[in-house]
Amino acid sequence: MSDQELDKLASIPRVYCNAASMAFSVFDFQVTFSTSAVLSTIGGKPDKADVILFPQFLAHFSPQHFKVIATLMATQVMQYEEQFGEINLPAKPEQEENIEKK
Repeated sequence: MSDQELDKLASIPRVYCNAASMAFSVFDFQVTFSTSAVLSTIGGKPDKADVILFPQFLAHFSPQHFKVIATLMATQVMQYEEQFGEINLPAKPEQEENIEKK
């Protein structure tokens, strides 16, 4: 890889996200990628009010492109699990604060 190609690759913004919310219409899918932070709590598990989301970026996809990406991501997860073992999820991930269904 040339120095110019490495410089171009290095200039691509990188953002860590540990939360996402999704919405869709007949025309497109929208994904908001965020970083979540838990406010400190005393003597207990944080509830929804204790979690703050900091949106990092918003991505819009055509339905066709979103389906292709979803398929590619599922394939990547399958290959990862074949190599490193199963990824364990919470008992009911749909109830997690960071997953929003619309």
